[in-house]
Amino acid sequence: MERRGALIHDETDSGVGELALRSSTLTDVPHACIILSYSEVEMKRGRVPLTVSVPSELATKFEKLAKAEAKNKSQLFREMVSVYEQRRREEEFLALQRYGARQARKKRVLTEADVEALVFQDR
Repeated sequence: MERRGALIHDETDSGVGELALRSSTLTDVPHACIILSYSEVEMKRGRVPLTVSVPSELATKFEKLAKAEAKNKSQLFREMVSVYEQRRREEEFLALQRYGARQARKKRVLTEADVEALVFQDR
């Protein structure tokens, strides 16, 4: 597999991250980005290393944000994923709510009384 060079963040057991610069195997030109790699090997406590490549300015923002939040990069990443998942669930709920509202308008179900009449009409 061909890999491009990048800054590699490797978090140790103590929670301290290390950065390393690698050259590209394609061009031998170092790139300024972070790579968090996925590995099939689970670390202690059931954790799996993950690799993500981002532009250097985003990596710098991420590092500053982690420092400002007094969290290591792994903690911040986990929190960011959790917040993103919550936002997606909310967006999905709102989309379903909009769909239901459109369907109700098509069937002229506009009030609670209309809903009750529809629910109990065949009972």
